[in-house]
Amino acid sequence: MKKWEKAAAALVLGAALFVPGMMSEARVPGRIGIPNPLVQYDSYARLGQVVGFQPLFLPRFFGYKVDTYTAISRQTADIRYSNDDGAVFMVRSALRDRNNDAEDISGVYTGKWEKKEISHTTVYVAKTDEHAFAAHWICGGFAFAVTGEGMDEKEFSHILSGYLVDVTEHYYGDRAVAVNGDRAF
Repeated sequence: MKKWEKAAAALVLGAALFVPGMMSEARVPGRIGIPNPLVQYDSYARLGQVVGFQPLFLPRFFGYKVDTYTAISRQTADIRYSNDDGAVFMVRSALRDRNNDAEDISGVYTGKWEKKEISHTTVYVAKTDEHAFAAHWICGGFAFAVTGEGMDEKEFSHILSGYLVDVTEHYYGDRAVAVNGDRAF
């Protein structure tokens, strides 16, 4: 066998081994999976743009700082807070419509829910652990939920009934105050 015949045979053999590997690689589909429904943002304003409304929030005067702003499936706003004593607080808001008519957006599946009337709103409250609490309610076209861990019941109730439910009635409820012909938020 001549040199050029050996080189051609080697080339054909190499191509026969190399090309099928490339072809099978090309036939493998790209990543297959479900996109992550939880996306964090760097600001309250950006979170509001993504979910399409101004989410309920906990003001600084309660002594908590924001840890994360997260959108869940671009429909639910989830804001996480913590304080210097190690307590953590979560506030969720969702616009209810024909695509999202959830009443309980808390994500809490433990504890016994008690029905309470706070001001003009029906609120469901649960003690989920010795120092952990949750609540959820509907006001206007919105669903709300909060959880608190590392705090006593008095602090949780104060934040819930002394501020959050009151704010939702005034700014998100059917009786929300109009500003320039639009809702306050």
